Amino acid sequence: MQVYHFRESATIAAPADTVWRAVVEPGLPRWADGLLLMYVRGGEVLQLGSVVDAAVRSRLPFTLSFTFEVTRLEQTNLIEVRSWGDIAGTGSWTMEAIDAGTIVTYRWDVWLTNRILDALGSFGPMKRTLARNHDRVMHRAFGAMAVELEDDPTG
Repeated sequence: MQVYHFRESATIAAPADTVWRAVVEPGLPRWADGLLLMYVRGGEVLQLGSVVDAAVRSRLPFTLSFTFEVTRLEQTNLIEVRSWGDIAGTGSWTMEAIDAGTIVTYRWDVWLTNRILDALGSFGPMKRTLARNHDRVMHRAFGAMAVELEDDPTG
C-alpha cells in the first residue's frame, strides 16, 4: 500500500474567521477546483461528527469518491477528518491568524484503496505523477480561495 503525505500551505489576505467560513459552510466551494461533490449528511455546516460524501476529479482520467467524518474541530482554526472509500486516511485544515491575514495549511495522509491505482503508485514515476497532480489541484484551490476571499468586502 502506497501512503501519500501531502502538506500544502498558503497565506490568504483575509481574517481567519472568513477563511474558516469558506471551508465549513455548505455547498461546493467555488474555490475548490475538481471537487465534484460535497454533501454533508444531516446538516449543512461542517461540525464535530459531520459525515460528508465527497468526490474529486483532476486532469487524470478518474474520479475518486470518498466519505469523511469530522473527528476534531476547534472553531476558526482546526478541522481534523478521517476518510474512507477510494481515499482512506486522515487529514486536517489549520488556519493561523497573522498580521497579513491567515496561514492556511492542508495536511492529508492517505492511501488509495483501488488496487489498480495503488499498484500503479508503487512505480516511482506514477507515484510522483499522482503527488504532482494533488499539488497542482491544491495550488489552484488556494489561489482561487485567495482571489475569492481577498476580494470579499465583508471579510
